[in-house]
Amino acid sequence: MHAQIRDQLSSYRLPCLTNGRSLNGVSLKQAVEDYRPNKNLVPSVLKKLCSVYRHLDQPLKIAEKGVEVRPLKKPPIQQVRPLNHGSTRARINILLKNIRKEQDAWRCLVLDTDLIEQWPELIVGPFGVVDKGHEDASAGERTIHDLSYPEDESVNDYTDKASMPKPDYRERPNAEVDVMAGDVASAFRNISIHSNTVFLFTGRIEEENVIVIELSASFGWTGSPRFY
Repeated sequence: MHAQIRDQLSSYRLPCLTNGRSLNGVSLKQAVEDYRPNKNLVPSVLKKLCSVYRHLDQPLKIAEKGVEVRPLKKPPIQQVRPLNHGSTRARINILLKNIRKEQDAWRCLVLDTDLIEQWPELIVGPFGVVDKGHEDASAGERTIHDLSYPEDESVNDYTDKASMPKPDYRERPNAEVDVMAGDVASAFRNISIHSNTVFLFTGRIEEENVIVIELSASFGWTGSPRFY
């Protein structure tokens, strides 16, 4: 992982972590006049290309400020932070490689782990590493963020699913159906999380003494498929 970026961002801790949105804003160059977390998504372009889409308001919100998770209740401060799944110990190099890729693309923040003491609201979920389908394990291992753990007290448990879009299905029996090949996790990365709620998407890598705050919809969050 990129140690220089980690050290620079961690140095912002005192002025920034009193306000959950500040550190994210610093890292993604967000400003009041342009709060887009993903500069590749341009609202004016979406309005033009998707003008007839009846749910246009949803992608516009995602482009303008990201998805703000609406919890059913305020998550309590974690007294015990869960350990990563055993799969990460055997595949720690894969985990670090995948996190570095996300770090380089500014889709996550990698910070010193002692920041947890200064920002106790951070909700840590365990990382895991799994094979991608039937691909060769050496080339097809995916990092998952288990946001369904611990049971009854996880980010997925606290997420208000009723506040999220519901997918529509309209039958088209005579339509030709094409299958799009691709990695769904890559698609989720276009969905940025609003800086007010990124604290819910934290992981920890004890071997490197760092925490990881994800800035885009995680492969493991119950809301990722719905917003995508």
